[in-house]
Amino acid sequence: MAATTNGMSSSSHALSAAVQLHHHLLLAAPASFLLQHSLAALTTLSHAPPSIPSASVLPSGTSPAHEPATAVAPTTSATTPVNVSSLARRFLHSHLSSPIRPTRSLASPSFRARPSLPLASLAPPFAASAALPTLSARPFFSSRGSSGGKADVASSTLTDAARKAAGGAAGATAGDAAAAAESLKVENVQKLFQQLSTSEVANAILNLEMAAREMVVDASSALLTSPVMRIPLVAGPVLWGVRKTAHKHFCAGETLEEAVATLDRMQQLGLKGILDFSVEDALDDETCDRNMEGFLRTIKMASQLSPPMVSFACVKITALCPLPVLERVSSLLRWDHKLSSSSSSVPMPWRRPSLPILTPESPTYFTPSSTPSPLTPSESAAITSAHDRLRKICDACAEGGLPLLIDAEYQSVEPAIDYLAYALMMEYNKTGVTVTGGRKEGDKTEAELPLVYSTVQCYLQDAQPRLSASFGAAQEAGVGFGVKLVRGAYLVRESAEAKKHGAASPVHESIDNTHKCYDACAGMMIDAAGNAAKRASKGESGPAAGVVLATHNYGSGRAAVMRAGDAGLARTDPRLHFAQLKGMADGLSLGLGFAGFNASKYLPYGPVRDVMPYLLRRAHENRGVLGNTRDERQWLRAELMRRIRSVFGA
Repeated sequence: MAATTNGMSSSSHALSAAVQLHHHLLLAAPASFLLQHSLAALTTLSHAPPSIPSASVLPSGTSPAHEPATAVAPTTSATTPVNVSSLARRFLHSHLSSPIRPTRSLASPSFRARPSLPLASLAPPFAASAALPTLSARPFFSSRGSSGGKADVASSTLTDAARKAAGGAAGATAGDAAAAAESLKVENVQKLFQQLSTSEVANAILNLEMAAREMVVDASSALLTSPVMRIPLVAGPVLWGVRKTAHKHFCAGETLEEAVATLDRMQQLGLKGILDFSVEDALDDETCDRNMEGFLRTIKMASQLSPPMVSFACVKITALCPLPVLERVSSLLRWDHKLSSSSSSVPMPWRRPSLPILTPESPTYFTPSSTPSPLTPSESAAITSAHDRLRKICDACAEGGLPLLIDAEYQSVEPAIDYLAYALMMEYNKTGVTVTGGRKEGDKTEAELPLVYSTVQCYLQDAQPRLSASFGAAQEAGVGFGVKLVRGAYLVRESAEAKKHGAASPVHESIDNTHKCYDACAGMMIDAAGNAAKRASKGESGPAAGVVLATHNYGSGRAAVMRAGDAGLARTDPRLHFAQLKGMADGLSLGLGFAGFNASKYLPYGPVRDVMPYLLRRAHENRGVLGNTRDERQWLRAELMRRIRSVFGA
């Protein structure tokens, strides 16, 4: 009876969540289309071309970082004066009275906003800072100010240290250094978002606002993971709403063909893509084999694109090895680390040479309290099969000239994932893969990168010592080392697991400590990449090094740009790459790309049902990092209002 009551209660909550989310989706999806199309049409009323910086702001001898997009002549039309504030309110609230479903795709030419011309490049190596706003304790924009309601932008001035660094940039003239220093002042967000169409700006605002609302995130999680999604009358409308909102904003499409179209758009924006075949954890060998084929198809397609639009391949090991096996392997690796000086370690005949996985700082609450049993024959076969699948993927990447990023996961399985990643490094990173960075002819840099990159989550307290240990061991072995640095996506889960075991959380106690850890790890790897570049310039041999800074934090992006200059890395050197998730931190991505740095968008693709776990994770992450998304949403809103005003000359 109690079970029945609980089940009825659960269904009641799920249905309530369904009603709430259904309401939000039915409002948000049409609102997105209506706002995008209305504003895209409005941009054609403007007689003036997009504002372009005068030549006086450019250093002598510099040229645009990207070729200008072909200008489209604006459509002229006689219009009567319109109250812009009233118009904006009607746009933003139109979904309350007009839930209209569009009949044409946004890809239709009639719905495209006039493209903006990209800004010219700024002096290397600090050009990216020109496009990155300096965050301060006060809001970047104020809704009211001396300009009569126009957004006020907080400008930042270079510190003496930054001026000295800019002046000492390798290969930069004194004039270039001064121009680079001056370029680090931010005057308006138009520089960040001018390459986005009005429909893209509007879509970003709506989706980020919806993802930032806890009620929507909680209702989404409850509904999308509940049994009511098996009911067609519920699932149909909900999936349609997700497809038109979150899926469209955060994902590259449902098929490989749609993903290629998204890649083409990234190319227009001066960015590349990291295509991710979105699948979640596998529980059996059949699913693992099917997932491997999906990864291989993605890699083959990505490597054949011309011009190259994909910077890296990526893979989730939890999609290639049953989760229980990864948990068992992780337990054995922890036990082996605990008894590393003892002869009583458990036999592990399946283990292959790798790099250090754990350090004394690593959490111990998952370590078995007594000697664990060896893997069974079936478990040994499963981990061996996973290694073989990964080797096939590495072979495909080597053939296609694409470095491979191996994603990190939660602590219960991360040791096994690191073991497999480092074993692949030991095999494949003895030689590298040649990659070209930069987009403009005459401003490209060719370098040898490691084929295999692991991932380090810097919100973990043992992140920096683990990175130091594995990198140092790779250097000693003469093996190339590549790493993707992230802050981390499983904060709530990791803290809950530690609490369940009566242990302290493995996550840093404060966000400031996480930032410090991230920037320290980034600095170490940027220096390593700079040293590799210097060796290559002298014709000396040595292990390759590369780092992907997967961050949405503008401060970390700016710090990395400055550190790259100190390390002597050209901004187009592919040893340093920046990456952000599609639909998040677009200002950072565009700013870095505009300045000539290598920047990519992480592009998951797949049917809505298959990527729902990914979308839910994005929503929870967004809620946890509102300090960044709040700024981003403010800038996007300011850019939207600027465009509305420019149409009517306000």
